[in-house]
Amino acid sequence: MIMLKSLFPTKYPYQNNIKTSFDVKINKFPQLNLDFSQDFLRFFRFHDDDKEDAKMYPEYSYLNLEGKTNTVTEVIWINDIYNHPKYKQLFKKYNDLIFYKKTYSKILKDIIDSKKDIFKEIEIDSKIDSEIDSEKAVEKAIKILEDIKKEIDAKIKLEAKDRYSNSIRQYNDDKDLISKIIENIGYTKENINKIEFDPSKIEKNTSISLNEFDNKIKSFINQINKYENKIDETLYFKNDQILLDLFEKIKYIKKTIDNIKDNVYLYYEYFNKKDIKKKIIYDNKITDTKKIEKFKDFFDEINKFLYNVYPSNNGYLQKKINEYINNENDSLLDIIKINDISKHIKEIYTGVNINISENSNEIFLHIDVIEGEINDDNKQNIKCIYPGEKLTDKLDTLLSTNEKKYELNPRRMLFVLDEMKSYSKKGFGNNVKAINPVENNGEPQITGGKSKIEGKSRKYICKKNTTRRLKSYYIMN
Repeated sequence: MIMLKSLFPTKYPYQNNIKTSFDVKINKFPQLNLDFSQDFLRFFRFHDDDKEDAKMYPEYSYLNLEGKTNTVTEVIWINDIYNHPKYKQLFKKYNDLIFYKKTYSKILKDIIDSKKDIFKEIEIDSKIDSEIDSEKAVEKAIKILEDIKKEIDAKIKLEAKDRYSNSIRQYNDDKDLISKIIENIGYTKENINKIEFDPSKIEKNTSISLNEFDNKIKSFINQINKYENKIDETLYFKNDQILLDLFEKIKYIKKTIDNIKDNVYLYYEYFNKKDIKKKIIYDNKITDTKKIEKFKDFFDEINKFLYNVYPSNNGYLQKKINEYINNENDSLLDIIKINDISKHIKEIYTGVNINISENSNEIFLHIDVIEGEINDDNKQNIKCIYPGEKLTDKLDTLLSTNEKKYELNPRRMLFVLDEMKSYSKKGFGNNVKAINPVENNGEPQITGGKSKIEGKSRKYICKKNTTRRLKSYYIMN
């Protein structure tokens, strides 16, 4: 603050009008001015002459902006995470992620619910056309497979009489395959309506996890493929339509599971939970990485503030960032979510950042200026108009429904000294009228004598075209 007061002294409208966003917006009290006594300042001066003192220690400071001299009227050191330009990007990425997480969570839930209904619609024991056969498909298929087993048993007995036969092992393998298919048909029929998608709700003997069911069906499909490959190789593997229809239904169940598994995992492991874990971007169970791009964007942004990239000299803040990145503590999210800031005052202060890549310290300043050179000789020209307009803008801010509790007013008022002189000479009276701008290629327009609000600024127009303009400047580094 001493450095800033040395670089940007102000005398108009207030002496030492230098603040910090942390004090103004977080602590809710204005920055106390550090007014040094003349005796104290004289200790550092090299000349006793008053004119020389005035040259070395000016009470006004000026900036060259766009080739024009501007008088500094207010300086705000942006030193809280809610206003700091770089930390604000972290908030933006977080809010984008939360919106996406909330929206896509509902989409995933709808997808899962619709797939659950598909499972219910798959009646693997549905009846064959009643005019042909009233027996249930599953029972009919099992009967066909049991008949195949009997045929294989008969062949085994026949081959057993020939002690040189090499076919018995193959017959036993075929019989074992049929037995496993029968077993899995029964398992599928019994458990298809017991699948529990949420891993935390699986109950013993009453439900089964989707992964467990999927592994069983996967094995079942392999057995079905072996059966179908043997249809043309043997006389006893039947090409029966009832059996093949049942196999097609089992394959359809498998396709449905494959279609929903990734969504189920994402929803119950990440989207349906309040916490936001970094492990999601490294999770190899997630096949569709496009669904987690917002998570990746958020963590990429946090990584920009690591201690070896862009650290703050506020150790409390830096510790919270490092702990969150290392999955040790989630309290950084409470700060980002602006939950009870009284508990996080120490961490909200950004301090001074060290830009490792440029080997420099970095702060950001919010600066108000008047276009023109204000001094003791000419400040009388605007002594009424400037404070009045400044107070009007502050009132607009207070009454604005878009005002955010912890954010600095983004509208920075730039007054033009030469035009203000016209105000002072003519007065407001009938010479000035206020309109709201309607954007047209960036230029305010008057339409039919009526005003329409589009944008954040107002424009005053005098009969002699003197104007009060609103602009925004950030002085960085």
